[in-house]
Formats: sequence, structure tokens, C-alpha cells
Amino acid sequence: MSEAYIAAPDFFGKLNSSIRSAGSIAAFAAQHGLRPRNVYETHAANIIHDDVCAVFGLMYVERYPLSVDPKTLLPRAAVYGKLNSFVEQCGSQRKAAKKLCVSEQHLSNVIHKRRGVLEILPGLGFCRPVHRFLPIKAP
Repeated sequence: MSEAYIAAPDFFGKLNSSIRSAGSIAAFAAQHGLRPRNVYETHAANIIHDDVCAVFGLMYVERYPLSVDPKTLLPRAAVYGKLNSFVEQCGSQRKAAKKLCVSEQHLSNVIHKRRGVLEILPGLGFCRPVHRFLPIKAP
């Protein structure tokens, strides 16, 4: 994929350096017009806030590695595209659910985005999601 991903350790290294340069988390937040709570939560990796990432020109994304090539990372839309194609190939949700080893209700909930996709990822050829940072594209 042509997107230049930045791994979490690199992002947190930049964040830590910037906080150290500012003197404290509160000072860093004040310099950039951020809520200190957002900076604390991002620094602790509890919740990654978009506004903190934007200070570095980055956005936080979730990507799904392919089982056959884990270096190829695809967005959630690709997982749902593959799921829809799989259901069509199987002929029904019932048959697809059986092949994915989940209940029909579970698969229906996944399709309608009321439940996560983790349990069906291996059956579709994906690994567990990874989290990366991408440069924000200029408009």
C-alpha cells in the first residue's frame, strides 16, 4: 500500500519529546490550544485524541493486515467489502455464518455494524487490527 504509516512508538516518541520541551503536559496543551485531559489520555495511550495527533500532522487509524501478507494493511471498509462478497458467494447469510463458525445472529450483527468483526477476521483472510498513524493529507 502506498500510505506511509507511522508506528505507535515513533508517534509517542515525538509526543514525549514535545512534552519534555514544553516542560509539562499542561504547558504542551496550552501551547497548542488543547484540553490537558486529552493530552494526558493520549500520552497514557488510554484514548488517542485526534486533536493531539493533529498537532504533529497525523491522524490515528485502524488497519487490518492480510493473513497471507501481514505487511499489507487495509481499512475496515475492505473487511466489510470482503464480507459482503463472501456472503454473496455462499448464497446466504446462513451458509456464510456456518463457514465462518459463528451464529446467523452474530453474522447479521457484524454486517449491520452492531458487533465487531474480530471473530470473523480469520475466515475472511485478515489478522487482528493494528493501529497506526498517517500523515494528514492537505486539502
